[in-house]
Amino acid sequence: CRMDGKRVKTFIQRVFPYAIQQASHRAGLELTDLDFVISHQANLHLIREGMETMGLPMSKTLTMLEWLGNSGAASVPTVLKEAVDRGAIRPGHHVALAGYGAGLAYGANVMRWPAPDDFLP
Repeated sequence: CRMDGKRVKTFIQRVFPYAIQQASHRAGLELTDLDFVISHQANLHLIREGMETMGLPMSKTLTMLEWLGNSGAASVPTVLKEAVDRGAIRPGHHVALAGYGAGLAYGANVMRWPAPDDFLP
């Protein structure tokens, strides 16, 4: 079994923006309502293309490929932690997460980032 790079690229170009749009719609939000988007860190060019397709600036995402590389399934939570630590994600922000990979599976969700007082004592 051999990976077909062109098919994988085409798949990601299609599903990354689609999954975020669908998750936003289910959350009652427009893409422009998103404060931050975190994508699986497979390829910097595909992240840029996806953000452009969605009409969102790169300032609404964070990439770590430049120094971390493709860390597989760990990439989304790793980038999420880094974005929170840097203050790019703050309480009340609408954050979209997207993952794709093995077997050409994909998924996305949108959440409102909580504040400490959102939790019971």
